[in-house]
Amino acid sequence: MGAAASIPESMDVDACKQLVGDDFDQVKFDELKDESGNISRESLLALQPEASLEVAPQPESSLEAYIDSCLSSLDDEKMSIAEEVLKAAVSREKTFAKDSAVKTKESDYSKSFSGTAADTKAEKDFGKLMSEDVDNSEPIEACDPVLSPVVTADDSARYEELRAAGKWMKLMGGAGCFMYIHSLTHETVSLRPEDFVDEEAKVVETVDPACGLCSVGISDLMDEIAKTVETEQMTPLLIDNSEEGVLTTFFSYKSILCDLSDLGLPLQERRKKKIKPKTEMEKLRQHTVNAIKNGATLAVSLGKADSSTNFKMLCKKDCFPIEMFQQGGKRILTPSFPAPRCAKMFREEDKESGQVLFKEKFQMVLISTLTPSEVKSELPDSLPMEHIKPIFVLF
Repeated sequence: MGAAASIPESMDVDACKQLVGDDFDQVKFDELKDESGNISRESLLALQPEASLEVAPQPESSLEAYIDSCLSSLDDEKMSIAEEVLKAAVSREKTFAKDSAVKTKESDYSKSFSGTAADTKAEKDFGKLMSEDVDNSEPIEACDPVLSPVVTADDSARYEELRAAGKWMKLMGGAGCFMYIHSLTHETVSLRPEDFVDEEAKVVETVDPACGLCSVGISDLMDEIAKTVETEQMTPLLIDNSEEGVLTTFFSYKSILCDLSDLGLPLQERRKKKIKPKTEMEKLRQHTVNAIKNGATLAVSLGKADSSTNFKMLCKKDCFPIEMFQQGGKRILTPSFPAPRCAKMFREEDKESGQVLFKEKFQMVLISTLTPSEVKSELPDSLPMEHIKPIFVLF
């Protein structure tokens, strides 16, 4: 279609300026205008080349321009877009939920005088009339521009390409059900799309510091010890991998602490320090008897003691019986005619008027600074692990 088809038969000065643009000549217009102040189409075409009056070519549709922009975006830009879309969608659904709650409340006929829908509406209209609050406007649905345009397969031949470039995101809908929105097409659906990837369900491989052993925070430690001894009837082996030796310090205030960490030193260092296993075990006996008599917790710090420190060989019935590792040390308090099992550990100076006395609250915990993997590989050759429960302590 030619340029003439788009130009009216008669034009005033403003219309001419709009058509001609910067080439408008006021002097020529004044020469050609009629008595009414207008100029004919023929006069204007005679003065201006047709090419200059042709309608400018229409730009590419906004939808296709949007698709081009999305497909050319970098990955981090797409992530940013997705975050904004999800944020806007969540806001939209919250608004919907709020509006629904208001409408539900307004439609609660039980609160009207007669309890019918008609009377509820009549009461509402009467209230507006009395307050001169008459709303004649049509409801306007708010739409966040971030959620526009909505692109479907009917809108563009590149729909599948756009859908593949974005992702589906899951959110809670205003009706209380999960729904899904696409980051680029802005489609919102209630059924889970086939190409939805649940990022929250992805298994994140992390290193387990406890290597599969029981782990507990320091704040819950005492409860875990009580459960291990009283309920599970095992002896707690507390694994302390802190640089400061937190548990040793903790139990030095909360219990009777016996430090046997020297037994875990390398052989040459033990010889240099003149560490004798027999002397260390006698020290352990004395601490144990003291704890038994006072009904206290005995905390035995093993340090780095590993398979080279064989407690199965070091334990003697009249010093520190192997039974001490059972039931958190409480096994040693059970009867063994004619005296409790701990009787052989008591020397005459330990007895009260010749009697072996003990308190039922006595219990024993072990502390090791080995790593969980070392505990699992080294200590079965050193301790009766069938009666011991390793517990990795988190700080």
